[in-house]
Amino acid sequence: MGKIAQRIIPHDLEPDVLRLELIDLGDAFRAYQQRTEPNLVLLAELPACAPSFQDSAPH
Repeated sequence: MGKIAQRIIPHDLEPDVLRLELIDLGDAFRAYQQRTEPNLVLLAELPACAPSFQDSAPH
C-alpha cells in the first residue's frame, strides 16, 4: 500500500475501473434527477445500480 495526500491507497487500485464506475454512477444520478417526483428509496439504491469496483477487481 502507498499513500497519496495522507490517504492509504490499496496496492490493487485500478483507476480505470474506478473511473468507469464513477461515470456509471453519475449517469444513474443524472437519470434520477430527471424524475418529476423524488424517490428516496431509488436514490439510496443508486450506488447498487453502478457496477461495484470491488466486484470487478481481479482476485
